[in-house]
Parts: sequence; C-alpha cells; structure tokens
Amino acid sequence: MIGTEAKFYGYLTAMAVATQDDPAMLAMFVYRNVPTTWEIPDRKLFRLLLHELDVSAGGVVDVGDPLQDKISIKKTRGEWVVRSV
Repeated sequence: MIGTEAKFYGYLTAMAVATQDDPAMLAMFVYRNVPTTWEIPDRKLFRLLLHELDVSAGGVVDVGDPLQDKISIKKTRGEWVVRSV
C-alpha cells in the first residue's frame, strides 16, 4: 500500500483497477528494471497518479519520449502531494 510518508516508488508505468476477488486500485512502477505493484489507498491519489501517467503517455505519443519524471508521493495535512523530484 502506498503510504503517507514521502517516498520514491519508481517510474509510474501503468495503473489498473482489480475487480475480481479483492477489488483494489493499483499503480505499477519500474526502477532499475525491477517492476513493483502498489495498492493505491484512495480515489484522490488515484486521480493524481492518473494525471502523471497521462503526461508520460502524451510524451510517448507526441514526441516519442516518455518524459518520465521521478515523482514523490506523500500526504500532508490530509492532502496527497504528487510532485516531480
């Protein structure tokens, strides 16, 4: 589960909603060629990460460059903060 403390999980590569036995919102990251999957705790963070993924996907389609920034995820004063580092 993605936590509230500032952390770098890797480069965001995909997102999914698992609807089978155990419903969950998921984010997939890769760092140093190692893929990881993390559960997203709420819809607000899901939307913020979806925006980051959209920006990266647009870079692939528009310029052939994924424009993947390192992003930091944390929760401050009850609000999620997703920013490039």
